[in-house]
Amino acid sequence: MTILAHGQRLPLTALNLSDHLILTVTHRAGLQADLSLFGLNSRQKLRDDRYLVFYNQSSTPHGELTLLPGVGTEAQRFTLHLDRLPKHVARLVLVLTAEEPLEPSDTLTLTLLTPADVPQASFTLSQEHLAGHRTVFACELWQGSTGWRFGAISRTFDGGLKEVLEHFGGTVAEDEDLPEADPALPAPLPAEVPLPPRVETRIALPLTSIGEPEAEQASRLLDLANRLSKLLPQLHTEEASKHALVMPFLQILGYDVFDPTEVVPEFIADVGIKRGEKVDYAVLQNGRPILLFECKHHAAPLSLEHASQLYRYFAVTEARFAVLTNGVVYRFYTDLERPNTMDAQPFLEVNLLNLKEHELTELLRFSKAAFNQDIILSSASEMKYVMAIKQHLVEEFREPSDDFIRVLTAQVYQGRLTTNTRNRFAVYTKKALNEFVAQLISERLRSAFEAATPAAPQLGEAEDQDSDEAGLTVSAEEWQGYYIIKSILRETVEYARVHLRKHQSYCAVLLDNNRRKTVARLYFTERRLVVGLFDAADRHEVRETLSSLDDLFRLAPRLRKTVQAIEARGS
Repeated sequence: MTILAHGQRLPLTALNLSDHLILTVTHRAGLQADLSLFGLNSRQKLRDDRYLVFYNQSSTPHGELTLLPGVGTEAQRFTLHLDRLPKHVARLVLVLTAEEPLEPSDTLTLTLLTPADVPQASFTLSQEHLAGHRTVFACELWQGSTGWRFGAISRTFDGGLKEVLEHFGGTVAEDEDLPEADPALPAPLPAEVPLPPRVETRIALPLTSIGEPEAEQASRLLDLANRLSKLLPQLHTEEASKHALVMPFLQILGYDVFDPTEVVPEFIADVGIKRGEKVDYAVLQNGRPILLFECKHHAAPLSLEHASQLYRYFAVTEARFAVLTNGVVYRFYTDLERPNTMDAQPFLEVNLLNLKEHELTELLRFSKAAFNQDIILSSASEMKYVMAIKQHLVEEFREPSDDFIRVLTAQVYQGRLTTNTRNRFAVYTKKALNEFVAQLISERLRSAFEAATPAAPQLGEAEDQDSDEAGLTVSAEEWQGYYIIKSILRETVEYARVHLRKHQSYCAVLLDNNRRKTVARLYFTERRLVVGLFDAADRHEVRETLSSLDDLFRLAPRLRKTVQAIEARGS
């Protein structure tokens, strides 16, 4: 069992855990305390109160999260089905609220177990994390780019459960203990009907970083990525995943999967006294293996246990690159740290559901026409460590570590860094990082828009040329929503005719920058995304709640209908 240190963050797969697991909590017998599990969205707000599990609501609507009595010395335990959670739940926070301040002798032990009750990891909070406080955020789980992660992260909080609920954006009716679900939100799909994976790839072709010969391969890779959401629900076995996902991937890179002199399925790689050890595919060049592929079912996590098979194969072949894949995520390994010994961490990881332009460029280096072992190895070290640093920065931005907070605090604060001061600056640091990112995105979008958009046409009525309300800032999500609507309307009107105007409670999307030609209104807050539409015959506003910005594409026909009606009026 892995003993986690305070502040440590790891993927569940690194702890040999899947998306179905058990979280147990053990504390001093007789301690009067409640345990609550908050299901938050990406902005760390409780969007739906039904995804708060506590003493008065022991399960989420479809049993994705369940609170149960403890076994043996446990105080309580939670069963988690992370794969069944609705897509708006991106983070879970475990909160302990005690009736009296915790004593110096109090400890809190959290254990992660498999569904078969096999402990895999443990984490203990002691006096320095608990003493003198009534409320503690004990740990967190969140959805990362490659799956769910666990953080042995704790922080104290001033207030009880009611204040915690309000902190996360929830509300409590004065005459009730049980939080009410938001009636405006659609009910999540039943657990037994899984949502298809959503493709987040946003790459515009042609790419400036590749030549014309690779352009067709790039286009075919993007086409494969876009078809994944339809393919995956039909693939129920590992063999099906290999045939429908991995073989087309190799073909796109230019390898003939039906030519055994290029691609050898079930390639035999004998290890020591073991005979008949096989890898799923070996890609050959001049009769020598250059790439080894170990494949899993598309829904299987790519754990270190799976990678250990590649360790053995890698050491007994001439190949310098090994690939662990489930057909969606591809992890590329080499031997940067010790010759002929595969590194524990990949130097390149690509998720076809969220493919980035620079990742696509790196993938094309493994094509048959472009493959050059020396060139790839020369850049592998940089890719590996840049990727690791970026992942670390992502974690710091999501939840700043003690060391990160200390470094920043030392630059702006000259006093003694006490526990209370540290907690205060933890809040300041997180707020500063969020505001910095939002401001950066807003400035870049505004600059890009101003550079790409010609001056607005002169209008006959001065009242239709009023500027944005002074002092108001357009959020990153409002900019994104605006650009999605612009892209939807490109088929109907010229791109430059669609404008955005900020008001106190909403952003207006206007045709010709004329408030009499309102196409839509964006009512975006921290808790919800709502769009106002004007496609009714009487131009009466109808508001629609969005589960994500992608829902704007679902409303495309209504947005185009609104513009067509405006044009027909000729106003």
